[in-house]
Amino acid sequence: MDGRVLDRTHGIIYGLTLASDVSLPELPATRPDASPEVVIQRGTVPAVWEITDPLNVRSIVDGTPEQLWLRVPDVIRMLIRGGSSLTFELEGAGGLDAARPFLLASGLGGVLMQRGFVVLHGNAITRAGSRNALMCIGDSGAGKSTTAIAMTRRGFLALADDVCPIDTGGWAAPGMPHVKLWQNTAMDFGIDPASLVPLRTRETKFYVPLGAFHCPEPRQVNLFIWLVPADTTRVEIEEITGFAKFVVLRNNLYRPEYLLPLQLSAAGLEQVSRLAARARVYKVIRPFAGSDLDPLLDVISNLYDEHETSFEAPRDKGRPEAGNRP
Repeated sequence: MDGRVLDRTHGIIYGLTLASDVSLPELPATRPDASPEVVIQRGTVPAVWEITDPLNVRSIVDGTPEQLWLRVPDVIRMLIRGGSSLTFELEGAGGLDAARPFLLASGLGGVLMQRGFVVLHGNAITRAGSRNALMCIGDSGAGKSTTAIAMTRRGFLALADDVCPIDTGGWAAPGMPHVKLWQNTAMDFGIDPASLVPLRTRETKFYVPLGAFHCPEPRQVNLFIWLVPADTTRVEIEEITGFAKFVVLRNNLYRPEYLLPLQLSAAGLEQVSRLAARARVYKVIRPFAGSDLDPLLDVISNLYDEHETSFEAPRDKGRPEAGNRP
């Protein structure tokens, strides 16, 4: 860091206390005197990294184990150091409004990987009073966020949306206190988009606040629901077993392209392997969007209840622990 005195705003996310010299209203607030574990600040970030790549992958992701360099063209460049510092520089005319979603997702995803978490692309939900959670995974558009919101209307709590970090013990850290929904989906739930904050100016995807339906504490994840939309009229369930569980979880890593410059490919896959060994994984084929959600929600509720007693006993600690770097 450059020694400047920061005019900081403070927040807590993924069990980490953050300080930032720009406003991040999406973060749950914490005490201004809290000692930050991660500092986000404006600064100078190289326009290109040192190495050129004929496949052009390194034009957006590069770095070393201690420094991850990220670029979203015409939006933002980020340099993440040691899992504790995120320096960013804006590109283009969109300003901070356009860059903030990438800062809080792609950027913090890199921070979490540097801190030793395995990060999955999914939505984690839990029941009130339970120490366990299940995670819905799947391709973009599979209905993960839609399912999470629908499950809150059945009394579940949403733990994390999109970026789901899991520590070496299988505990998922609580994420943002909102779910991101497209305008049409929000309207399907009777939510007026005019009352919501868009991800970016003129964006048709919105932050839907969870309020009391957000779980602010870590939960252990031993159950994964792999959502697969299909041209079908009914919900079908298939348990995934053996090595295939590892493949499903590996294919749902968040930003797997970060692992190579961080030299975490082997460690990350080892964490996925351990997670697969203790987890139950189900492929749930669901009708395409627009269909009645109740049969899908019934299946997910039943699977959660069925496996509730098979989860490991809760630990005493109140927050996830980062994995150990190799």
